[in-house]
Amino acid sequence: MKWTGHSDYKAMKPYIDIVDSIKASSMTKFDGLIKKVESFLF
Repeated sequence: MKWTGHSDYKAMKPYIDIVDSIKASSMTKFDGLIKKVESFLF
């Protein structure tokens, strides 16, 4: 937390929740891409 300037984990929690949501969405898109590539190759 030293790098971000937040005083503690509780102060960072709202931002962590946003990033976790974006990460889950991105992984879903990536999984779809992998399935398309696999179906093309195999």
